[in-house]
Amino acid sequence: MLETKELKKSFGKLNVLKGIDTKIYAGDVIAIIGPSGCGKSTFLRCLNLLETPTAGEIKLEGEYVFKNEQVYLAEKLKELKAKKKQVKQAGNSFGDESLCQTLEEYSAQKLKEYRALKAEEKAINKKIEKSIDLHRQKIGMVFQQFNLFPHLTVMQNITLAPVKLKKLSEKDAREKALALLRKIGLEDKADVYPSTLSGGQKQRIAI
Repeated sequence: MLETKELKKSFGKLNVLKGIDTKIYAGDVIAIIGPSGCGKSTFLRCLNLLETPTAGEIKLEGEYVFKNEQVYLAEKLKELKAKKKQVKQAGNSFGDESLCQTLEEYSAQKLKEYRALKAEEKAINKKIEKSIDLHRQKIGMVFQQFNLFPHLTVMQNITLAPVKLKKLSEKDAREKALALLRKIGLEDKADVYPSTLSGGQKQRIAI
């Protein structure tokens, strides 16, 4: 299962993803629709971390792929400080020392929780850095513009990820690539460059 929780992405002051919660189960076929510029591609790029989200969580098969709640926590901390100041002023105005003391204790507890969450998040992100390639092995992506490397042959384009990411041998990767090219009728294009292919051929190669 692929799960996102409160996933956000901002570019400067432009908030593109505003807290997406979703669960996608094995076998699900999902279409993401919406007008141009609404964040569809940004969401997909965040799922495999081609784009780093601003905040939120991404889990794949129960394991964190991304976790960052610092923006959310910072907002809550700001609200807490404002409320603390407001209540303290009110307590002082009415001579209510017990109210001020209770708020001080509450604030101290929340700050303690905030620091604990930051430490937990740091540990999780350290683990994610080591395992991100393992997660990416389970995610495939076909780009709208094909994104074939123009300086590599068709065979080199197809075998690059299996060799670099999945650690297949050159021989095994080439055998699998030839089998795939055979299926789509492009075995004879294995050693040519993308510039010599038609749009339809490039799309089949990209897939």
